[in-house]
Amino acid sequence: MPTSPPTFQWFFLFFVAMWASITALLSFMAGWPRLATRFRSIQTTDGERFHFASGSIGSSIRFPVSYRSCLFFTVTDTGFFLSVFFLFRLLSPQLFIPWEQVESVIEQRIWFLQTAVISIRDSSTKIMVRGRVAQAIMKAYENFSFQQTLTSQ
Repeated sequence: MPTSPPTFQWFFLFFVAMWASITALLSFMAGWPRLATRFRSIQTTDGERFHFASGSIGSSIRFPVSYRSCLFFTVTDTGFFLSVFFLFRLLSPQLFIPWEQVESVIEQRIWFLQTAVISIRDSSTKIMVRGRVAQAIMKAYENFSFQQTLTSQ
């Protein structure tokens, strides 16, 4: 007589399926796959690293997908790397966004928090970060913009 698998195995399979489904859904809601078609990156480089940073990504500034303490940033002179903690990485590969592709970085108060809002050229997706990573991104983008101004004169 065949025996049925224990309840724990069914629960584990259900849990993994739900985790993958929710992670994939949040990735699409944030616009990560669209960004990955343009900015997917396998390599990393040296720069100022920020581990377990909080931020939000999405088309809407008011209701984006929140990534609380699970984003990783590396800020360089040429752009910034962005990745998410491996447990949430399904359909969210590492990105490298060069400063040339950043339309603007503005400081804005969102939900009572001072936030750097990064707008990407030809994309409705916005990346919003706070704290030290926001300061580093604003400073690096400002330096890049200043250098571009000097070379265009």
